[in-house]
Amino acid sequence: MSLLDNFKIKTKFLGNIIIVLSLCASALGMYQFALTRSGNGYTDVLSKEVYISQQVQKAEIAMLEARRAEKDFMLRKDMKYPPRVEKSVAEIVAAMDSVSRVGHNTGVDEIANLASEIKNYALQYSKIFKEVVQSYVAKGLTPEEGVQGKFRSAAHMIMSRVPEFAVDDLYLEWLQMRRYEKDFMRTGAAKYRTRFFAAVNAYKEGLKNSECAKSAKEIQLKELKTYTQAMKRIMQGVPADVQTSLYLQARTSAGNMEKALISVFVPQVQSLILSVRRHEKDYLLRGSDKYVKKTLSSLENLKVAFADSSILEEDRLEIEKGIESYRAAFMSLVDENNRIAEQNNAMRDAVHAIEPELIKIRDMAAESMGQRTVALEAESGFFSKTAIGIGGAALFIGIVISLLVTNSIARPLRTAESTVMKMADGDLNQNVQSSSRDETGIMLNAMGNMIYKLRDVVTGVNSAVSNIAAGSEELAATAEAMSQGSSEQAASVEELSASINSVTRSIEKNVHNSRATSEIASKAAAKADESGQVVSGAVGAMKDIAERITIIEDIARQTNLLALNAAIEAARAGEHGKGFAVVAAEVRKLAERSGVAAGEISELSTSTLNVADRAIQMLNELVPEIGKTSDLVEEINATCAEQDETIKQIGAAVSQVEVATQTSASAAEEVSATSQELAGQAESLRRMMGYFRCDSEGHCEVDDLNETKALASADDYDGMDRF
Repeated sequence: MSLLDNFKIKTKFLGNIIIVLSLCASALGMYQFALTRSGNGYTDVLSKEVYISQQVQKAEIAMLEARRAEKDFMLRKDMKYPPRVEKSVAEIVAAMDSVSRVGHNTGVDEIANLASEIKNYALQYSKIFKEVVQSYVAKGLTPEEGVQGKFRSAAHMIMSRVPEFAVDDLYLEWLQMRRYEKDFMRTGAAKYRTRFFAAVNAYKEGLKNSECAKSAKEIQLKELKTYTQAMKRIMQGVPADVQTSLYLQARTSAGNMEKALISVFVPQVQSLILSVRRHEKDYLLRGSDKYVKKTLSSLENLKVAFADSSILEEDRLEIEKGIESYRAAFMSLVDENNRIAEQNNAMRDAVHAIEPELIKIRDMAAESMGQRTVALEAESGFFSKTAIGIGGAALFIGIVISLLVTNSIARPLRTAESTVMKMADGDLNQNVQSSSRDETGIMLNAMGNMIYKLRDVVTGVNSAVSNIAAGSEELAATAEAMSQGSSEQAASVEELSASINSVTRSIEKNVHNSRATSEIASKAAAKADESGQVVSGAVGAMKDIAERITIIEDIARQTNLLALNAAIEAARAGEHGKGFAVVAAEVRKLAERSGVAAGEISELSTSTLNVADRAIQMLNELVPEIGKTSDLVEEINATCAEQDETIKQIGAAVSQVEVATQTSASAAEEVSATSQELAGQAESLRRMMGYFRCDSEGHCEVDDLNETKALASADDYDGMDRF
């Protein structure tokens, strides 16, 4: 243990520094004496050269101020900046006059000539800047002044009129309205009636918000009212001749609306004017000539669009006049910008000529200063050598002390290095301790404590790795079982999906059959109604027959009475009336038979009439029942359709369940793969922990006594000893 081991590192370094600084202070005193003598000499010899440098610096500062005011004017267009430029130029001229005068007095005529050239460049810069200011005034210091004001007024005039002719959306709504009108007239479907009135409302709303001419808007509103009323009556249902008249009226009103719309319609006018303004802004931002060409080309397209439109002639002429005013103002603005660019280039050339001339004057003044300082350097040489000797002694003493301090620090560090290298090789069976009282000794004792703690960590990690390996095997088995179950569930879901598809086909067939049954029932109801009418006609005919039979019965009774009278008369006639009596008897028999037959026919017709009345009554009862049957069939048809939709939804849900089941199976397989990977990682960690050499029970060997000392030494250190 050396004497330095009893001191803290801070104390060692502070002692070394104090000794070295004391010697350096002596050397600095010598240097200060030499500098004081040299400074007094420089003050006397170099006053004029320093004055020249100061004037050059003033000129540079004034030049920067002038450029700053110049840039401020170009950015803000404020007339307060040109006087500042003139003031800075006057300062440059005054500084160069002073430099020229000093140059002549000291015999350096080249410096005087350079100062005169700089003065001329500054005056040239001032003249060009005044021309730039005049160009900006002509262009306009604000958007409302000069060429910019004219340009802005022309642009605002065009932009204010464009919305009157930007009716592309309104024209599209008119076309949509006419489309649904024709669809309804072609098909008569209710959906087109709904869409038609929705299109009418949209057109009316668009017309309300449109900025087109008032006269055109009034015509459209008037014709739209007539058009809507005619179409509404057609859709409510009118006779064919009235419908033809109303439709002709509607088409006439629609044509009048289109004429009024076309009178204020310029296709894509909004896009064209925006294209003009975009290229205009590109030019104003970038100043490139290609944007001038694009602006003029877009402006020509706008002019052609108005020329090709069907708007009123007075509107077209006014817009074309505004376009020409815009074109003239824009080209005037381009000309002013080009003139300003040329003037800026000339002004920049004048400024760039000043800067190198100022540098030359400064270099020449420095060269003169160097020549006149050679004599002073010889005088300060002696003092410099003396100071160097004292500094060398301080350096030697500092090196010796530093070596001793370094050695007292390096020994424990080498011990720590050896210990760390062994730990890197996996050897934790080490005893590290130190009796030194400085920070390195405390570090070695703390390292011994760290090795002890690390042995416990390695033992715990080995135990945890074994538990992880066992748990990953159980997780893999569980994931395998879950994957198998998910596969079986997926198969069941596929069978259920097939069954639902079969049920869906059956329900679709039932829907088809119920529709066919509904049609048959409707036809049967119609036939039954027709049969009732036929039977009613037959009943009427039978009633007529019964009346005729009644007449025949009356005729038979009359004939029978006539035959009886004829027989009586034949009996009275005796022999002469026998033949007549026979005829009378036959006529009476025939009359009796006719009466009997008429009576039978009367009874039969009466019976038939009763049967027909019963048939009519039954048909009257049957027709409503057939109608109810048709209604029930319609309800069955609707129910089957709902069942068909429900079954389809169930099929979709089953498909989703099938996808979810397959996803679960995939996830189970991923869990199984993850558990296997986890087992592999546990095995890899076990091999890594095997790198550390420990005893058979998993504990690293160490001397318990030395370990206790190391722990106690580390625990006693509170970090305050170094103070």
